[in-house]
Amino acid sequence: MPFNHDKNEHGDTVNRKRPFFTAKERDGHIIRSIALTQMFCDCQKATAVIIEYDVDIKGSSLGADVFAVTDTFETALYPKAAAAVNGGVVNSERNITAIYANTAPEKTSTPAERGRFVVIELSPDDEAAPTIYLTGYHRNCRAHAKTLKLITEQLSPLISSSGESIEPGALIYNTKTINLVVDDFIEGEFEGIKYNLYIPKGYDGKKKFPLLNFISDGWGIGPDCKTALTQGYGGTIWAFPNEQAKRECFVLSPQFPGPTIVEDDFTATDEVEIAKRLIDFIVEKYGIDKNRIYHTGQSMGYLSGCELNIRYPDLFAGSLLVAGFWNPKTMTALKDKNIWFLICQGDGHAFSAMDEAINNLEEVGADVGRYSWDAKEGVDAIDKNVREAISEGHKIKYSVFKAGSVQEATQPFGDHRATWLFCYQLESLREWLFSNKKDD
Repeated sequence: MPFNHDKNEHGDTVNRKRPFFTAKERDGHIIRSIALTQMFCDCQKATAVIIEYDVDIKGSSLGADVFAVTDTFETALYPKAAAAVNGGVVNSERNITAIYANTAPEKTSTPAERGRFVVIELSPDDEAAPTIYLTGYHRNCRAHAKTLKLITEQLSPLISSSGESIEPGALIYNTKTINLVVDDFIEGEFEGIKYNLYIPKGYDGKKKFPLLNFISDGWGIGPDCKTALTQGYGGTIWAFPNEQAKRECFVLSPQFPGPTIVEDDFTATDEVEIAKRLIDFIVEKYGIDKNRIYHTGQSMGYLSGCELNIRYPDLFAGSLLVAGFWNPKTMTALKDKNIWFLICQGDGHAFSAMDEAINNLEEVGADVGRYSWDAKEGVDAIDKNVREAISEGHKIKYSVFKAGSVQEATQPFGDHRATWLFCYQLESLREWLFSNKKDD
């Protein structure tokens, strides 16, 4: 059930029966509320609220109906939200999937018998779960960060480890947010362009590490430095703890302010050159292994990745390019590069342009492997297909997904955006990219 509130004659929220309080206005034993976000293939989502107490709470007193959580945001962000509306604000009830005690402010698969932190897990499938929203298309596309405000209401008493009954109090909203993975990136600025950089935990200034450069699609541009990361897996999957355990590396993701840095007519802005100089700057500052610099990108990041490879053929040891195309006439310069192109037949102009480009590459003697896949077979099946393609040893690989298949596998997105939502889930592609190394 949502938090208590009064309604006017139209059913709109007009006043709450309970006051709000923050960490500066303590209510009973509650110290603060912490929102927790996680990265998913389609975007960052709020997946938990963690209430911190000044006493241990018995886990056995935490039933499924002890709390309710409501997400508050502007109606313009989610116009289809089925919730009470008041003055342009939507109060959307979040679906709680688990409630338990813990000794640390984090989610766990092994809840504690007692702890100062009550973890309220939320469904990532809720309409209000995303922390960003998308608007526009092409040059006018943008991703916008949502001000995360999760309101938590205690509905029934809790029991402390000493046996004290902790009664419901005021409503509380989060005063801190923990952004898993995203918080591990530092922010910087270079020649007027903001950037995000993940520094591997094992970096000590002596050992040389690979560098993964990611450029997002047009929806990832804008003033918020983290948008290029929070839009999906493209820039973040490489920094997941389990990924770093296998492929420890720096991850660089520039945040372009907009508009897009490349165009469908194969022109590019000066920001493409700034992106190259930014890579050079990071390489020199952190002593990156110059034989293991990699590029990946989606849409705008695909197009700009092609252009960077053409202009600087000795820069990248390998490139993973998803959902895009480039000039079929100039792409013949890539004939000796380690590149994997992945597109979908339903992705309009990208499919026809890339078919022409691949034909041209073969005509100039490029070693190309062509593959046709159906994403509806699932991630595991396509992972197997990728490994089979790798075993064939072609320098250039061109994978085309059946029209509509990536869209069906990642509903409700179209074949363009759905291609990268699907592809960045494939660990075999990440393995392939890091298997490439330039000759000393």
